[in-house]
Amino acid sequence: MTQITTIKGVSCYGKLYEDCSVAVKTGNDYWMITGKDTWTKTVDYVLADPTWKKYANNNELELEVD
Repeated sequence: MTQITTIKGVSCYGKLYEDCSVAVKTGNDYWMITGKDTWTKTVDYVLADPTWKKYANNNELELEVD
């Protein structure tokens, strides 16, 4: 069963380990980033981008451990 955590309106799937690749998904598109130490730090990093923040505000942003 996949672990799901929701932080600041962003659904985060999987268990985050140090140096994990994380898929940032928005509907039809996705990008790969390196995860931070925790889901909270990773979400904060992603939401620093105004475009990704807009997707999060519309409940259209998900993060998933790759």
